[in-house]
Amino acid sequence: MASNEWLAILQTNINGMYFLTKAVVPLLKNKKHTTHIINIGSILGTTGKEEATAYSASKYAVQGFSDSLYKELRFDGIKVTCINPGSIETNLLQSSGIAAHANMLQPTDLANTIIHILETPDNMLIQELTIRPLNHKHP
Repeated sequence: MASNEWLAILQTNINGMYFLTKAVVPLLKNKKHTTHIINIGSILGTTGKEEATAYSASKYAVQGFSDSLYKELRFDGIKVTCINPGSIETNLLQSSGIAAHANMLQPTDLANTIIHILETPDNMLIQELTIRPLNHKHP
């Protein structure tokens, strides 16, 4: 992998998350009700994969960041959840050379899961959630 590709992945997945979080946390701390930060990790943040070293490393970092952030912000009424999806049928897969197929997760299913997490009671936290297709193989 070229150094510029490595840096671009880390810049997006780690630094992008950090700078966005740094900007919104002061706003969330001023709320009188419970608020929620949801970070999107990846199944590859729970296990490595050849040819995906930078991506996996960055998504492991998303998990560590989310866990530490939860511990830092929970007493401010801010929930932090890290969602680790498996294969989702999106255009991103096509650009990485992976062909979409019917056994992949659908974006609407992930969106509905996020809505469910956001609707949990104020004193309930789903801190981490791994979502994967039951059968990830091409039918």
